[in-house]
Amino acid sequence: MKRITPYKTVTGAVRALDNGGRFYNLFTTAGDDTITKAELAKVAGAFKDMQTAMLFFDLATLDLSDGDRQKLTKSLGPKLRKARATNRTDVVSPAEFVRAGRAGKSYLIEGVPEPIDEEAVQTGVIMVPMMIGKVMMVMPMPTSECFSVYTLGQGRRSPCLILAKKSVRLSSAVHRFAGVAKATKMGDGPRARERLCLQPAYYSVVDE
Repeated sequence: MKRITPYKTVTGAVRALDNGGRFYNLFTTAGDDTITKAELAKVAGAFKDMQTAMLFFDLATLDLSDGDRQKLTKSLGPKLRKARATNRTDVVSPAEFVRAGRAGKSYLIEGVPEPIDEEAVQTGVIMVPMMIGKVMMVMPMPTSECFSVYTLGQGRRSPCLILAKKSVRLSSAVHRFAGVAKATKMGDGPRARERLCLQPAYYSVVDE
């Protein structure tokens, strides 16, 4: 989860986004009035995941006017416009996320995070190449990662839950979180349960 500072002017946004990509993006040119997937990936730091890159774009441009955001959207290249249509970020309140959030979708939520004395665990599988005799095999290896949990909004019975890596400490200021909704295991043992949480890729601080 990375903290970012949203763009304050459309000029600054264009300068940052229309950046030419990385050195090996030979067909991408800085300052050509077209923002490509490679250019957005570079500034977002998300080179293989367009859903994450779009979360950056939507949070980083949120403070701009509607007209300026439309201008930036028109500057997106054809492939990036298609990726944006596929990876839409819904701007919702904490209560709306609890009521209608769906796992796998992108959301942008604003509120004051409050830590709770509970951890969340996400499990998964990675494929690891291993030599078995003289044969290279790809073996599945289980993984797990623990997160601190914060509530957002005023819902007491069913609050909006935000996951943050242990290394991140959120203040009691108004934050904006852009991330993906994920079903996450809460608690241990027989009391363990799954809850829908927002796992932010990016956040910004509105009032600190």
